[in-house]
Amino acid sequence: MDAKEMADKLEALDVDAFASLLQLDYTHDDGPSRAKKLIIDALRFASQHGFREPRPSLDEAD
Repeated sequence: MDAKEMADKLEALDVDAFASLLQLDYTHDDGPSRAKKLIIDALRFASQHGFREPRPSLDEAD
């Protein structure tokens, strides 16, 4: 799963499920929704700018 796909999946979650997934204390303010938006925006930024997880190096057996 790449960063764009992960952002799409997180965007589909409702805020209650997102807060529960990350074990955030859900209050009546907009903290969990802001955290969700921040993470989604960061994933989309990474996807647009080509940030990728480095591939593991090959060892002698490979």
